[in-house]
Amino acid sequence: MFNYNLVMLQKFFCLALVCAFSALSFFASAQSDTARVRNYSLKFSPQHLILNGVHLDLEKRLEPHGYHSLILSPRFYYGNTQNIDGLSRRSNEEKDWGEVSGYGAAVQYRVYLTRPAKPTGEQFYTSFGINCHHFKIDFVRQGWVEETADDGLLYYRYKDRSFTEKVDRWGGVILLGAQDPVISDRVVLDAYVGLGYKSSSIETDYTEPRYNYNLLDFGFTGAHLLLGMKLGIAF
Repeated sequence: MFNYNLVMLQKFFCLALVCAFSALSFFASAQSDTARVRNYSLKFSPQHLILNGVHLDLEKRLEPHGYHSLILSPRFYYGNTQNIDGLSRRSNEEKDWGEVSGYGAAVQYRVYLTRPAKPTGEQFYTSFGINCHHFKIDFVRQGWVEETADDGLLYYRYKDRSFTEKVDRWGGVILLGAQDPVISDRVVLDAYVGLGYKSSSIETDYTEPRYNYNLLDFGFTGAHLLLGMKLGIAF
């Protein structure tokens, strides 16, 4: 029942985002606006919803009509780990799903490589930044449990029990991307590629760290490629 409610919540969230951006697009299309350069934008990354994450980007140009901007990105995680488990060896294990909650933030400095005076056309950019995250994952596996029997003595039994894994992760990214208005100059599509590095510190009461299998895992450490997109509204 919990997983069903969570899936419904994720579907409702996605639908709400689609409706919100559709409404904003309609509103933007109906406006006659001569000051077309936008110095602020708010974007989200739809691909992170698959990994139980909500990533938001608030971007501000450091000067009106300027080439440089600063991006602050709050991030939140909640839900079961079904999708991430499906992309790792855990998909072959029984009771492989866990429940994750987490939060994080990123800061990026962006430099546009094309003239911002023409926002109705595509703008290329490069950016770099740092990020930090904290995750807590609860999961069920078999392990030793201390129990008091009817005779009042303590016994150890090997049975299903709950485990908790905590991850603190730091990282850095270097990106190349293109930002292009769609529908109107207010609605923007942002696509990027780049390189990143993650360094994770893991604390677990399981026999060994469990969520550090590949680059999609919460506790991954190492270099990796980045590829993604963002959709947002400029104002």
